[in-house]
Formats: sequence, C-alpha cells, structure tokens
Amino acid sequence: VSVISSMPGVGVLPSDHWHYLGFLGHTGHEAANRAVAKADVLLVLGARLDVRQTGTLTTKWAEGKYIISVDYDAAELANRRVRVDAGFNCSVAEWLEEAPG
Repeated sequence: VSVISSMPGVGVLPSDHWHYLGFLGHTGHEAANRAVAKADVLLVLGARLDVRQTGTLTTKWAEGKYIISVDYDAAELANRRVRVDAGFNCSVAEWLEEAPG
C-alpha cells in the first residue's frame, strides 16, 4: 500500500515513512505519480483530483482505475473532474469506522 497526498495533504504521514511516496501532480514527486499511474484502485480521502493532479485529459488519466472517493463536502463529490466509481459523503473518520475489513 502506498500513500500519496495532494499538496495540501503534505504531512499526512512523516515524509520518511516507508509508505509515503510524496505528493501527486505536475509539481509532485515522480514516485507518487508513477504509483498512481500504475494503480488499479485509488482510495481518495478528502482530496480533489483536479488538473494539477491529473492533467487536462481526465478520462484518460482515470482509464482502467476503480476510484473510491470519501469527501465531507457533497458539492465536491457532485462536481468531480474525474469519474468516481464509489463516492461517500461523510468524514474520513466516519468512513473508516464503517469500512469493511
């Protein structure tokens, strides 16, 4: 399991944590971008996937990925630039309490 953050999420884990690959996007870390490009499933917790993370070809970026998004803001879920396969309108803490397994 790899942890990748958006720029505002930097610090979610210590930068030297072995699961943390850095932040995503055009100014992000190469390892983080490669991991997302190769991923089959993305679990997006409270982050917006926008042009700075995906580039302008969002359908191509999301191609072949199953995307789960958890966001407290219903408007963020409703107005995504990237297709979301499973969206949950709640806090991350609430989602983690109810998540299976």
